Amino acid sequence: MRDSVLFCAVLLLFAGCEFFETGISDRRPRHDGDDNEDTGSIMAPSRIDTSVYICGVRILDDYDWRRDTAFGIPNCELVVLRDGAMIMAVPCRRGSGVTPDTDRHFLIDGDLFSYECPGDSTLICRNGRPILHYPSKEKLCGIIYRDQSWYTLGLGGSPGGALRLRRNGQTVWIRDGATSDCSFGGHMQSRYGAFVEDAEGIVFSFSENGVDYLYNEGSISVIQGSQSLLAGKYIIPLGAGTTFYNSSTGHCLIVWTKWGIHASSSSGTKFISGRYYRFSNYLATDAMGETTVLLNPMGEKRPPMIWCDGEVTTPDIPNGYLTGVETVIGPAR
Repeated sequence: MRDSVLFCAVLLLFAGCEFFETGISDRRPRHDGDDNEDTGSIMAPSRIDTSVYICGVRILDDYDWRRDTAFGIPNCELVVLRDGAMIMAVPCRRGSGVTPDTDRHFLIDGDLFSYECPGDSTLICRNGRPILHYPSKEKLCGIIYRDQSWYTLGLGGSPGGALRLRRNGQTVWIRDGATSDCSFGGHMQSRYGAFVEDAEGIVFSFSENGVDYLYNEGSISVIQGSQSLLAGKYIIPLGAGTTFYNSSTGHCLIVWTKWGIHASSSSGTKFISGRYYRFSNYLATDAMGETTVLLNPMGEKRPPMIWCDGEVTTPDIPNGYLTGVETVIGPAR
């Protein structure tokens, strides 16, 4: 086991690493498109500065994704909706960094992120455009933009496996044998994956030999008890069958059963009957007291649905599924 901190003072890039300048600000990545576009939103006046973003996969033909005879690579595109209106569609192509895999695309602050591992490398895209490409095949556990740089936490990249913190694709910290359950594929996470959402610097938790640790700007400490770190707070792991989503406006707890879904948030607890696919842990959010849950019906060929405090709407995805939802504070971009 080794714990080496390799902070770099001058260089942004190692040989073989690609960092794509995107011209974005520190906290709010720029969104392509016309900010004055009328999206037909029916958002209540109390939510005029709050938007709900949804991402999903739209199949472009009559392919049955439930049977998946094409092994996850049908003719499809990733789409993003803002307050119910479609604002983005990005074609999925193998090796492009844009994939329909439900654990490899997600929303962060209203932007669509996706990644693939072509060959022995990792390619990360934002809104369909590459932002990072480094020569190591890694599972992406977290990504966050801080101090004009992209920080990523990845698992893999060595024969025995290692947890790597990177800045603009360059390794700055590595821990052999460590893992992170608070990843995009784990059962708990913030919108930035393993990274703590409201921390001032780079903070995340990881596990090694059954012990939980906290990384805080290069300092390592043991997390006491059976608690895990999420969004700057210690919480008890929820266990199998539950999903916890935390956002800057509130949080929503979902309990999946064979009869339906129990959704609890600041507006109370509701029950949604039926059987639905659980594609990710980003299927619910609480937007200023309004609970939104994404529903992908099991069984017969039915389109996905958006459940909002008892009202159900159907997006323009006749064939496909919804994979993530988040609440973003601020005017629509």
